[in-house]
Amino acid sequence: MAFRLIRDDSRRYLDPTPEATGGRAEAQRAVEVLGADYLRWSRVGLGLLGFVGAVIGASGFGLIADAIAGGHPAVITAFAATMGTALLAVLAASLWLLIRLATSGSRLVRALAAWLAGPYRSGQLASSWAGWLHTRLLLFRPGVFVRIAAASCAALFGAYATYAFLSTFAAPSPALLAPGLLMYGCWAATAFTVSVVLFAGSIRLVNGRAQADRVWRSVRDGAIR
Repeated sequence: MAFRLIRDDSRRYLDPTPEATGGRAEAQRAVEVLGADYLRWSRVGLGLLGFVGAVIGASGFGLIADAIAGGHPAVITAFAATMGTALLAVLAASLWLLIRLATSGSRLVRALAAWLAGPYRSGQLASSWAGWLHTRLLLFRPGVFVRIAAASCAALFGAYATYAFLSTFAAPSPALLAPGLLMYGCWAATAFTVSVVLFAGSIRLVNGRAQADRVWRSVRDGAIR
């Protein structure tokens, strides 16, 4: 079966109206379908593949610079140029995959949060003290927990890449400056973007579920007054 970023049975729930999300039975069905789609392990695996591919592909900048700098036999220069081009192609494909995952994931989690919150906003379901616990337990659901852990790891890698980017300015050879800046800059931008996307999705999901939390709603309503 071909992989689909958004399953066919999820599409009918992607753009819900406030009236549609208010129904308890329909909302429960939508949450089941969208939740199973968004929290698929195949999405996590493809995201990891795209991230690793971007990190490895960014090293193509160094090979291209080495080929342009010259000073090597023609065979070595041709090999470096070919490998560098191939790695940059991997980088482009990996970034494309990450962008597709981010955009489709954003659509899924927005709709999922709306369906989670809908019955509580319409009054079909009442928030409770038990909702406080259920909302926090959502953070430990495997699919959500792995995304939060991955976002934290990506942020740490982004911090390392930023340090390496700044350290490159002290490179003894000008020939190492440009490819180093490009590679580490690409690493940092990719890592921080992935981290923000993953954290944002998890926060949006928990925020939708938090409508069941009487404590959260009391604090929110008190702040609005």
